[in-house]
Amino acid sequence: MAKIVTVSGKGGVGKTTTAALLLDEMARAGYAGRLLVVDGDPAMTLYQALGQAPPPATVADIRDNTRLDARTIQALPEGISPAGYVAGRLLEAGVLNPQKLQEMSFDMLAMGWHEGSPGCFCSINNMLGLILQQLMDRYDLVIVDNEAGLEHLARYRVKHVDLFLVVYASSLASRIVAGRIRAVAEKVGMTATDTLGIYIATGNGQQDTMTAELPADFLAVPFDPDLAGLTAGRPVIKADIHSPVRAALGSLVTRVLNLSLAAVKADD
Repeated sequence: MAKIVTVSGKGGVGKTTTAALLLDEMARAGYAGRLLVVDGDPAMTLYQALGQAPPPATVADIRDNTRLDARTIQALPEGISPAGYVAGRLLEAGVLNPQKLQEMSFDMLAMGWHEGSPGCFCSINNMLGLILQQLMDRYDLVIVDNEAGLEHLARYRVKHVDLFLVVYASSLASRIVAGRIRAVAEKVGMTATDTLGIYIATGNGQQDTMTAELPADFLAVPFDPDLAGLTAGRPVIKADIHSPVRAALGSLVTRVLNLSLAAVKADD
């Protein structure tokens, strides 16, 4: 069964940068497991951060354009279940994208943006939830770059994660959001084996006072002006290999690689 790592936090604090550099460092370490990367942010910025082309379709596209009412289900060909029908739509649209980062191969799936369309999506959400759960079980490791909230994870019935990463900066707003994310996770019944807070310094002089307040389950990431100065549209993975941010994430990379190793051993 796949081990699931989620990256959450207020918009703009560096969660996508964290996810991208984590993946890049995994590639540099020669990771060869079965990996699924989920871009849960409607803006789909993880593709850009990794230097990948945007996907041809998203889960939201299928959700918003697939009817699954009683009439549709009754009209399905013999032998095709509702779940099989939705799975077919996902495959036909190319929602699951094979990608490569250095020598590391992985599949990438974008959740996309959900329009405020009228009507109830309960049936299609239920089918998507079942399919995504079955899909995740094909992998050793699933890494989710989540949107600021936990809507996608809750909607598609991801009830447990193995490593819940919460990214925040020195601003009060980002810390408030970080606290809310943890509270929302508990409210929707989502459990986590381990939780790790990641504090990313912003270079505003508050780093020393903030890191002194961090409990043991937090990782402090120093400010890197070169990384912070990357121009819009330039992949984050182009950051210098000697960046202090990469070095600070070293223990996290090891932790995630060990998680995947545990998944492989459990399946043997």
